Amino acid sequence: MQDEEGYTVLNLRPKMGTASRPSASKIQAQEPLRLTYKSEFTDSPANLRGYKITVGILGAWSVVATLAVIALSILDKNANPRSHGCFQGSSHEGLTGAAPNATASRGAQHGERNGAGCSARLNHLVSRLSQALCAPSNSSSPEGAGCKICPPDWLPHGAKCYWFSTESKIWARSREDCSARRARMVVLQEQDEMEFLGNSIQEKYLVWTGLSANAPGRKWTWVDGSLLNQTLFPVKGSAEENSCGVFKGSQIQSETCSGEYRWICQKDAIPIDSGTSNR
Repeated sequence: MQDEEGYTVLNLRPKMGTASRPSASKIQAQEPLRLTYKSEFTDSPANLRGYKITVGILGAWSVVATLAVIALSILDKNANPRSHGCFQGSSHEGLTGAAPNATASRGAQHGERNGAGCSARLNHLVSRLSQALCAPSNSSSPEGAGCKICPPDWLPHGAKCYWFSTESKIWARSREDCSARRARMVVLQEQDEMEFLGNSIQEKYLVWTGLSANAPGRKWTWVDGSLLNQTLFPVKGSAEENSCGVFKGSQIQSETCSGEYRWICQKDAIPIDSGTSNR
């Protein structure tokens, strides 16, 4: 228990056995052993409130990150149905020594029986993810339902996700970093995309884009092979040899590819379609 000064008091008394009992005078003479412990953390309202807020934020982020990982897993399994547990039973039949034709026949029948069940379970899980991650949609069409999510540390915009570096590298190394993240250097396609990036950077520094003039003819070309629409995105500066495009504010300008700047990676957002939730 605690005394008035916030100290913890432990009263330790010897147990009284039935075999031998001390005299009443000895019992009265014994004083309780007082052990005190003062915590350096007080239970003040300010500390408790800050602790609860921090725990709440961490908990909410953990839930979102976990659901995002589950969504990624669902997409991978949909892309490769045989990786799903529902289809793993047919792989064991090849070890029984049965004839190849019989094994193939049983595997096909097994896949047909489990296919509908697997699809229903996946649809149910996607529906639950949509309810947890997506805002309610007013659209009555299934195509308008659901939402798109991005991995942790990526900013969503439209159908894309964007990652902003905090260090500087040359253009080629920046491109390699985006590839390692299973993404590409940013490719601008619409004006509102440039506005979004400009607001995110706030004109603090130059940032590499996926634009270079190393192609034959020194034409400005994006990393996906498409040519730059200079009517929509004019470039400040000429397209010289070893020229790459950097972004700052609301314009693109030409810089030497060997310069070291920050960069932006881009990838498609992960769709969570709730169109099957009402089936």
